[in-house]
Amino acid sequence: MSLSPLKNLLLYVILYRRVFLETLRPFDITNLLAVIRCEIIPSERERYINIMDDIFNNTGDLALIKTFSITIRIFGSDLEVIKERLRNP
Repeated sequence: MSLSPLKNLLLYVILYRRVFLETLRPFDITNLLAVIRCEIIPSERERYINIMDDIFNNTGDLALIKTFSITIRIFGSDLEVIKERLRNP
């Protein structure tokens, strides 16, 4: 059985893989990887599957806020749902 073209690119073309991971939102990454049965390594998961990136469109502002030592706390009934959809799409 041959690999799909997308899976082949993600597995063997490092530049494409990095651009793919940097471009999509965490929820989209986990869903697509689940569909094509491809996994990411722990360091990629740590870097690209960030709940803050999934919740906020512009995390650049969050980085600026953190430089002022401001702690950002997110809570609510859907927080566990969001975490779970990133762990198990």
